[in-house]
Amino acid sequence: MTSCRGTSEKNPMVGKLWVMVAAMVLFFYAQRYAGMWRVWMLVVSIAMVAYICWRTFGKQGLVQISILATINLGIFLPTLAIGYNQYACIEYGRRGLYTLEPLRGVFYIKDAKTDKVGLRDRYGILIEPIYDNIIHNSRNRPLGIYELRNNGCYTLYNVYQNKMMTSNVSDLNLQDSICQILDKYCDRNAYGHRDRLEVRVTSKSNAEIPLSYVKMTRNGITSYYDYSDHPYISEDSVTLRSGEFATDTIVRYGDTYHVLHYSCDVKLDSAALYNIDVKTAKHAVPQQ
Repeated sequence: MTSCRGTSEKNPMVGKLWVMVAAMVLFFYAQRYAGMWRVWMLVVSIAMVAYICWRTFGKQGLVQISILATINLGIFLPTLAIGYNQYACIEYGRRGLYTLEPLRGVFYIKDAKTDKVGLRDRYGILIEPIYDNIIHNSRNRPLGIYELRNNGCYTLYNVYQNKMMTSNVSDLNLQDSICQILDKYCDRNAYGHRDRLEVRVTSKSNAEIPLSYVKMTRNGITSYYDYSDHPYISEDSVTLRSGEFATDTIVRYGDTYHVLHYSCDVKLDSAALYNIDVKTAKHAVPQQ
């Protein structure tokens, strides 16, 4: 009889413990969600903690302690445990439950509608989620320099100073437009698995940084971009005059590609303003 009475007295405390654990688990998994889903998960989590604190302190007349315990256990301690303020940046969920080592407190966020990614710190958004991918500590770059990749080009971002640095192209809108044109072109012209396209647009007045530079590989209906600084299709140094074509055959990873190279100057009156350099590499023999 003594054993049964002792068990019954412990049951309420065990029940409170399980409710508290459930509240913390709910708070933790709310990180991945955005908008009202996260709001409701956080509300339910706080409500569960408030219920336990009221049952523990409120019924004994310790209302102020109950409120302080709810704030501490439901908001303050869980926020410290995950390393950032989950009540900020509600519109975007966290991608992956890890920090970008060795930079504590910097996390990926994701736009669920577009699958684009961005960055946030402990307090709010650093980079809006408008990028296909974000690479850190790449190509021997200094610590804290991130590579923001989108549409086949990248922009360097200094997380310590919270500012954009250089980009490998100078016209991001043109880059986006060319990517869309190439996608439609590949769909219409039956570009197959691992077929490649390379388009480089430069200004005649300053050719050091291209206006746009797209290096694309097709895989079915999906386009993949190359972000390296290495030659993409052909390593030759052939410089074509405007309106000229050149052909070549290259081997990449055991595949034989037939290359068609074309160059064209865009002129205003008789003055050349821009140059468009296009290379295609297909398994099939290209037609001019």
